[in-house]
Parts: sequence; C-alpha cells; structure tokens
Amino acid sequence: MEIQVMIQFLPVILMQLFRVLTNMTHEDDVPINCTMVLLHIVSKCHEEGLDNYLRSFIKYSFRPEKPSTPQAQLIHETLATTMIAVLKQSADFLAINKLLKYSWFFFEIIAKSMATYLLEENKIKVSRLKNNI
Repeated sequence: MEIQVMIQFLPVILMQLFRVLTNMTHEDDVPINCTMVLLHIVSKCHEEGLDNYLRSFIKYSFRPEKPSTPQAQLIHETLATTMIAVLKQSADFLAINKLLKYSWFFFEIIAKSMATYLLEENKIKVSRLKNNI
C-alpha cells in the first residue's frame, strides 16, 4: 500500500486494527498479527518522516472503546500482552528490533488507554482511609 494513501485513512485504519486486536483475543494469532501490522504501519510512517501523523493520532484521534463483549479485553491489556509475545518470539529478529525502536508509540497508546479507563470508570480518585496506619 502506498504511504500517502495510508496516511489519508490512518485514524480509521489504526482504530479498526485496535478494535480487531481487542475483540479477537480468543484467537491465538490474531492479536499478534494485528500488532505486527501496527508495527509495520508505524515503521513505514517513521521511514517516510511522518511521525507527526502518529503523534497527532494518539493525541487527537485515539479514543479507546469499552469492550463490546465479556470476552473482549481493554486495549492496554491486549497490547501489553501481545508486545510481550512478540518479544518472546526469538525467530523474528527484525520484528523485535522494530518493536523496541518504535515502542514509544505503543507505550503512549497503553498510557492513554489506561488513563481513559481510569477516568471513565471513576477510579482515578479512589477514596483512601485516613486511618491507614
């Protein structure tokens, strides 16, 4: 796919990949393959000097969705799990290098997903007992 065509639809493509990533967790290879496609898109954007589109996506367009089914997981849970799975696969050395090189993207997605979850579930201000001693 041409990078300029992909950039035009970048938010839609990335959000659909995150939706598939979280809804297909019962399959073993689907989350890993989604993460590999995300990794390919991030590396292509970096090679073309289009990191600003990725940063803009995270800041303005990325909105984590609540799981639609009880089996579905949150984005930060699934993404962290699949990142570990990719790192454990010692056969694909190139993918491991790319994942480590572009880990900033995945960590920012995880952080925003966790923060959004805490805000939406009203868990950001959990009451603490004063007599905790």
